[in-house]
Amino acid sequence: MCIRDRLKISLDPKIRWPLILIVVSYLLSFKNVIPGLIRASLVSTFAFLTAAAYMVLIINLVDDEKKLRKLVNFAMISVTLFLGFTIFEMLFPGRVIIPNWLYTVHKTKLIMKGIRMEGPFHDYELTAEYFTLNAFLIFFMFVRSGRMAVKWLFGILFLVDIFMMFATITRGAIFSLILGTGYLMFLSRRELNIVRVTYIVGALVLILVVMEGVVAKYTTSGSLFDRVIATTFERGVVPANRVGTWFPAIERGMRYPLFGQGPGWDFVSGLSTGFWPHCLYLFYFNITGFFGLGAFLYLMVNIIRATLSGVKASITTSPFPEALMKILHVMIIIFLFDQIKIEYLRNYKYTYFIWFMFGPVSYTHLRAHETVLDLVCRLLLE
Repeated sequence: MCIRDRLKISLDPKIRWPLILIVVSYLLSFKNVIPGLIRASLVSTFAFLTAAAYMVLIINLVDDEKKLRKLVNFAMISVTLFLGFTIFEMLFPGRVIIPNWLYTVHKTKLIMKGIRMEGPFHDYELTAEYFTLNAFLIFFMFVRSGRMAVKWLFGILFLVDIFMMFATITRGAIFSLILGTGYLMFLSRRELNIVRVTYIVGALVLILVVMEGVVAKYTTSGSLFDRVIATTFERGVVPANRVGTWFPAIERGMRYPLFGQGPGWDFVSGLSTGFWPHCLYLFYFNITGFFGLGAFLYLMVNIIRATLSGVKASITTSPFPEALMKILHVMIIIFLFDQIKIEYLRNYKYTYFIWFMFGPVSYTHLRAHETVLDLVCRLLLE
């Protein structure tokens, strides 16, 4: 009781208050919603509230290590099903499994080439980010598995995950994967030596080169490397294909900079009229203004601070919760980096995955401090 009571008091406000501020920002933004987007604003607000409630549910239900392991296993099952659907999409583009639920959106034609896999989200950029983030969680399970058969299973799942990431032909995903790998190696530098670093870097380069060759030559997708090489920048560091979205989003957001123009957005025609900002931070600025953007950043800072307790853990030898905290820390950093050029809020289904990712932080933060607090409690009781 000593541990749980103390942590309930110190940890809960770090999530509760930012969430309250975000909800308030959504409500305040309704004052600037144009009449034609009232319904879309209500739908977007409901989607956010249910996703946030999903995180709160996880925080309250996952209160021991056994449940935490079950949660991660559930995530692995979800990734496997997601990969299965995307493989189906690659093999049979334009097919329908379940009408209005599971289907691929590609139009069939005589030569099927250069198709970007969109997965169940029907969004290749968010699908690519999903694969990148889960690559680290799958790798974690691969490393932690004791039985060889299970280790092989996760090893294959990891390779398939990277393979399908290439099939989305999304540049940001590979940059995020490389950044995340480098950051994880930096955090684990005490466990690494020159030999291990060489093996890791060599294996990563080999995987990326082989995956690129296979996807570009033998699938309906195209070359990710060709798209990376063709990338150009304007105004210094702004990708050419973001100039037409970032700068108009800044101008649009400045119309109501404090509370935004409301959470409603025409997602159906968002690629042809009223372009999405293609940047999460500009998206928040547009819909909820500086108030909502500040509330979201406040939440992210608190979550990152909570995960810092696991950065010194070993993903191979530390207890499961502490090691998982380290991986969650890397995943959240990658997410915040990748969201510079995309916004998770534009896809209601993907929103649930992001808030699912935030959920385990509460319990893993609890376990990371449990040993020290137990000692303090014992000393106080004595």
